[in-house]
Amino acid sequence: MDDQWDYKYEDINVPFNTGFISFPSTVDILQADYTEGDESIPILTVPEGIRGVYAKNVGLIYKEMTRWEYQPSLSPRF
Repeated sequence: MDDQWDYKYEDINVPFNTGFISFPSTVDILQADYTEGDESIPILTVPEGIRGVYAKNVGLIYKEMTRWEYQPSLSPRF
């Protein structure tokens, strides 16, 4: 298994509201794993994504993970 993750910084030094508290300076860090599961199984796992929002002088304040799976159609297409 190749654990290759890509990181991307977005929304640097912008405010973020969690719904309970507001933070004046945050950064979004997006992580993407482009692993495609076992080829012998007919389920294709496409990019997983993790978004973490970090507040200045606080640390992680929000985290969200997305994972998509597709199963190919069993009927032929014409």
